Amino acid sequence: MKLLSMASTAALLLASHTSFATDHDIGIKSTCEARTCVFEIPIVEGRAVSWYITSQTAGNPGIEIVSPEGDLIAKTTVYSRELNNKSIGDFIAPSTGRYTVIFSNMNEVLTDTATITNDWGTTVSQTFQFAGEDSSDYDYNDIFAVITWFDKKG
Repeated sequence: MKLLSMASTAALLLASHTSFATDHDIGIKSTCEARTCVFEIPIVEGRAVSWYITSQTAGNPGIEIVSPEGDLIAKTTVYSRELNNKSIGDFIAPSTGRYTVIFSNMNEVLTDTATITNDWGTTVSQTFQFAGEDSSDYDYNDIFAVITWFDKKG
């Protein structure tokens, strides 16, 4: 009887993970024009997705999350100087593709991602972070959004 090494076991598990190729597509594609910043983030069908959005501005920033087919999944306007106006929610991704995240009334939005993998190297969740600036003080706290997908629900 032959024992598999940890690397071989991980490779077998990854090969059986149907969305593995998409998991490596973690780049955020973006454009900003006329105080609107548009980002595309990859999400696989069936994944549990949640979001959290807050702001520290007297302005009127907005965010929309749109499916690859163009269906509106979430739309919110959050503005407060006290961090007391928040938007939270969740959905099951209806399709695989690049979901569009649209920020309105922003000059610039900085981004980052965090990926969690299990002991076998399989990506189990990924978080996309967005920090927006609507003026010229460059504090990037005017709107802050986190969108996270989880490989499994429950």
